[in-house]
Amino acid sequence: VLGSQRCDCKEQLDMALEFIQAESGIVIYMPQEGRGIGLANKIAAYELQDSGLDTVDANRHLGFEDDERSYECVPWILRDLGVRAVKLMTNNPYKISQLSAAGVRIEQTMRSLVPPNRHNAKYLRTKAQRMSHLLSLDSDDQLETAPLADSAPPAAEKTVQGVMGVALLGRDSVTDAVASLQAGEVVAVVAGGEDA
Repeated sequence: VLGSQRCDCKEQLDMALEFIQAESGIVIYMPQEGRGIGLANKIAAYELQDSGLDTVDANRHLGFEDDERSYECVPWILRDLGVRAVKLMTNNPYKISQLSAAGVRIEQTMRSLVPPNRHNAKYLRTKAQRMSHLLSLDSDDQLETAPLADSAPPAAEKTVQGVMGVALLGRDSVTDAVASLQAGEVVAVVAGGEDA
C-alpha cells in the first residue's frame, strides 16, 4: 500500500515519521488509497497510465473525480486526541482546503518534498501541473517548491469510506459496495485472474 515507487507516499510517510520522532506529532492513516478510489481501482488506473494516460485522466476514465478522499472524520479524531490545531505536512492545497472546511484548525503547513525517481517523475509533474500541488519539477526532474495555488481541484461528488477494495472496477462498484456496507451486509473482495 505504501511502498509503490510510482508515487511519493512512502517517502512522505518516512519524512513525517522522522519529523514526529524529532519533534512530535501524529499520523492519521485513513484507508483511502489511490486518492480515495481504492487499491483495485488504483491498479486499473496504473494500467491506463501504462497506456499513456496521466493519473488525473486515468481516474476520470474510470469514472472518478481527481481526488475522492473525505476528511469528515478528521476533526473528531483530533478532538478525541485532544488536538486543537495542527501543523500540516502536505503539498496538496485541496487537502488543506478540505480539512479547513471540515473544521480542522491549521496553524501552519509544511511541504513534504521528496526527490522524484524514474518511476514517479511524470506522476509528480502531473500533480503539480494539473492538481495544483505545491511542487514543481525542473527540466532535470528535480523538485522545487512552487507558490501556493489559488485554486484547488473540484470537490468529489461522492465519497467512499470503509471500503478496502471492490471486485469490479469503477465508481458504480464502489458505490454499490458502500451501500451494501451501510446496509449492514458483508462485502467480499475476490481477486483472481480471468478464470476467477
